[in-house]
Amino acid sequence: MKELTYLLTVILVGHGHLYSQEIPAPQMLRDAKVTLKVIGANNEPIQGAEARVSFETRAGSWGEIEPRYTIRRGMTDLEGEFTGSAHTDGLLYYGARKEGYYNTESLHYDFIREKLGRWEPWNPVLQVVLKRIGHPIAMYAKKVQATIPRTNEVIGFDLMMADWVAPYGTGKESDFGFFLQRDYGSRQDYRVDVRLSFFHRGDGIQPLLTTNDGSQLRLFGIAPQGGYRPMIELTESRRPGVPAQEPQWNLNYYFRIRAEESVTGNILRTMYGKIYGDIYLDGMNSTTCLVLFTYYLNPDGAPNVEFDPKQNLLRRLKTTEQVRDP
Repeated sequence: MKELTYLLTVILVGHGHLYSQEIPAPQMLRDAKVTLKVIGANNEPIQGAEARVSFETRAGSWGEIEPRYTIRRGMTDLEGEFTGSAHTDGLLYYGARKEGYYNTESLHYDFIREKLGRWEPWNPVLQVVLKRIGHPIAMYAKKVQATIPRTNEVIGFDLMMADWVAPYGTGKESDFGFFLQRDYGSRQDYRVDVRLSFFHRGDGIQPLLTTNDGSQLRLFGIAPQGGYRPMIELTESRRPGVPAQEPQWNLNYYFRIRAEESVTGNILRTMYGKIYGDIYLDGMNSTTCLVLFTYYLNPDGAPNVEFDPKQNLLRRLKTTEQVRDP
């Protein structure tokens, strides 16, 4: 069996307690072989990329901090391929990098079964997509963790000031509007609902589900011109006997704000931005609700949302507020 466990029983004589802890036993190592296929955004093979495969040889378990790996690395050929093999317990991580592209890393593959001393399937082809570095620009970018000031009131948040609008903060113009409703019984029995809306005709937000492709550039660098919603609704809840409602790890957003329209409804000017990850709510650790999200805002009116982390227009951010991904 690929996953074996054994029972560790520890008797603490001095205290008279018996502890039982089920912990992972060491996995059996088998031969494995994989081929990485490194391609660009248009499925073209990328030659000369540095490919890397980390074959896990011992999983981290109770009492251990770090797993162990055997690493195979090399350059991709004319077909964009690199093949590596090693002993492994059945799990591997892989990725690739090349100058002029964003790194793609931390992808993982778990073999299905073992047969005749090796992992199957033998030599699967694993795809790695490298996104080309385009035109990174200066943007307003911040990891926000903020307490919504009040319930049952639309509270504006200024993205260029990175704060609530007055009288709740130093913000001057409302970009996002948060309307909170809260039903709280206990830490195990509560629900918070937040409506996120906008203040200008033509403003809006566009949710986008993505797969985990491992790229530093989670969304492509040009925001779409249309498809923006004027409002979205968010919920977090804990109810006894009911599955918790929680954020989606693979949900991201494009948005646009401060839109100016012509009399015919055409957008004359706007600001585009993006949010990496879902918008998280925490109704447990606040008397109202915490809202957490990572946003990027381009103030120049163009749909380019490819961020240069060295050119953040927000200054004096705390370490926990700083944004390092493009």
